[in-house]
Amino acid sequence: MSSTEVEKRIEERKSFSDEVECLISDEYLDAKTVDISNSGIRIDSAKPLIFFLRLNLNGGTIERGAKIVWSKSQADGSVSYGLEFIGDDCMNY
Repeated sequence: MSSTEVEKRIEERKSFSDEVECLISDEYLDAKTVDISNSGIRIDSAKPLIFFLRLNLNGGTIERGAKIVWSKSQADGSVSYGLEFIGDDCMNY
């Protein structure tokens, strides 16, 4: 983390590396445009875009909903996403 970034994490993080399946709803997301340029557009929505995740954890399969809280483009063209789980289910890993 750089000296200008502010830590926003509430929970302790543990290193975890495995494949995860992500399903994004096939529903339309109602949104309103804020601004536009030749390279992109900003939209605002009353509801978050929800991912449905399936991952293997502690010998079992976990399915959880999550919303995007940040994204960052990487130099190689890939994108990193920070997701926040939705609901009260505790992962207990």
